Amino acid sequence: MVPVYRITTAAVIYDPQKGFLLGKRSPKEDTVPGLWSLPAGKLESGGPAEDVLEDNLRKEVQEEIGVEITDPEYFDSHMWTDKDPFKLTIVFTTQIASGDPKPMDPEEVSEVGWFNLEEIESLNLPPHVLRVIQKASERLRF
Repeated sequence: MVPVYRITTAAVIYDPQKGFLLGKRSPKEDTVPGLWSLPAGKLESGGPAEDVLEDNLRKEVQEEIGVEITDPEYFDSHMWTDKDPFKLTIVFTTQIASGDPKPMDPEEVSEVGWFNLEEIESLNLPPHVLRVIQKASERLRF
């Protein structure tokens, strides 16, 4: 049997004065319920054939935390699962272009917050998210 994969995009959003922006998934969410995570969402079909991943990232960040982002740059990719299907996540670094982050739909994201690396390491979050943030801290020299 051929495995099924869900493609998702995720955003590492960092502000030097505030830290990393994370959202706490609603307990009702089917993916990482109740855990802190990067703003992310699955790739949906349709739309233009160019900048598919970047456009999906912009849409998901807007839908989840209500901000516009700018200049997403590829940063990381990884596979993981909490249940079927396996997820292939493509991670981008980006910054907020406009808006103030807030949960747009409490059924999806219950809260948002800015955290430094030390605070993040004490949060309840998936191991793959912690790895990406640690990598960002090292590589981007925050």
